[in-house]
Amino acid sequence: MKSEDKTGGQCGDEARLLKFSGEFRWHGLPPDGYGGVKGDDDPNGAYKAAQRFTIFGDDCAVAFHQRYFELGPGGWSRLEKHEHSHCVIVMRGRATLVLGGQLHEIVPYDAVYIAPRVEHQLITIGEEPFGFLCTVDAERDEPVQLEGRALAEYQARFPHLLGVIRPFPTRASS
Repeated sequence: MKSEDKTGGQCGDEARLLKFSGEFRWHGLPPDGYGGVKGDDDPNGAYKAAQRFTIFGDDCAVAFHQRYFELGPGGWSRLEKHEHSHCVIVMRGRATLVLGGQLHEIVPYDAVYIAPRVEHQLITIGEEPFGFLCTVDAERDEPVQLEGRALAEYQARFPHLLGVIRPFPTRASS
């Protein structure tokens, strides 16, 4: 049986091929948001520069989710931690990786294992978008964003990160 080029993120128990369309996009695969913040609800401008594409997820018979994230120039991810681990492979651009209390510059094809409960954030360097593949378990806990007291405690433990880590907006009330 021949596999079809499926679009729109549906695969069920069928094989699926998503054709790469260039510029780190796949035909029929729209962005699906990032961080629970929508457009103008973002006073810091970070969300407008962040996108997530779920390449394989709940709609496929897999025990993991494969996502592609892209942070535009000047963009960053949330400073967060969670109980699950995940793996990141850099595909384009450069970023500062905050991992625990350490800073690293990461570039294409670097691979990062983020262990459970380790605080992490990605901050774009330069004028090129920063894109990466991220693999996580399909069943996982929700990330906890460091803010308020937790953020103050983290900054007290790692004062060398002051001025490096970036805030991320909270979800606006409806």
